[in-house]
Amino acid sequence: MEFVRINSNDNNYFDDVMNIYKVSFPIFEQRIIKKSNRCLKR
Repeated sequence: MEFVRINSNDNNYFDDVMNIYKVSFPIFEQRIIKKSNRCLKR
């Protein structure tokens, strides 16, 4: 297994990660994509 840090939505794995995120958390606990992008940059 390889550790890959996702720091922006430009990352090749971003769509895959977001798909996992959407099925893993209820809609009312999910962040908006725009806010998620801000969190990734921290």
